[in-house]
Amino acid sequence: MRLTDPAHPLCQQRSQLLRDVPDWRASAGRPLAVSALESRLAAVVGRVGSEARPVTLRRATPADAAAVGHIHVESWKVAYRGVMPDDVIARTDLAYRTQFWAERIADREWPVFLIEEDGQRVAFCQMVSSRDPDDDATRVGHITSIHVLPQLRGRGHGRMLMDHVLNEFRRRGFAEVTLWVLEENRNARAFYEKYGFEPDGGTRRDPRTDVSEVRYRIRLNRG
Repeated sequence: MRLTDPAHPLCQQRSQLLRDVPDWRASAGRPLAVSALESRLAAVVGRVGSEARPVTLRRATPADAAAVGHIHVESWKVAYRGVMPDDVIARTDLAYRTQFWAERIADREWPVFLIEEDGQRVAFCQMVSSRDPDDDATRVGHITSIHVLPQLRGRGHGRMLMDHVLNEFRRRGFAEVTLWVLEENRNARAFYEKYGFEPDGGTRRDPRTDVSEVRYRIRLNRG
């Protein structure tokens, strides 16, 4: 998927605003509303223009393991600061993460999806069937990870990955999708809630980090 693709979030924002312009301008005596709309449009067009570099979403290959490990480590350093013990973050090891993701990328059934922007690998996520004992793995999917390079957050890569992976779960016939999120990670929880994920009552404490997590769930609309 490329930035010029109509499905790209930034292109969708621009198209929606362009469709809105005639209706707003046709109403005389609304200069402030028009000005506000034009400001929003300029911001989106500016973002699209400044980011008009090739953007591709694809399945990761073994050659991507080090890049995926790097994204994971860099994301942890920023996203989990203040919600996970500093010593745990400091122990995050690139060599370990590279091997970790090499093994998961090699799984033929469950893909790791990767976004490249202008040739740079910038974000990834992984989908699997649910491994939780209270779920039916034949109908409940699970997102294990979704990470974006910290300096590129807010540009639509996370949304692009989430849209893609939820559609892939639908295509495979899953009825629900879950994920675990750190209880104190407010930014991540807000992101998932915008998609319709809700806490389902599941909780756990990660023995490796001693941090509380909550489980989120979404029921897929098969439309």
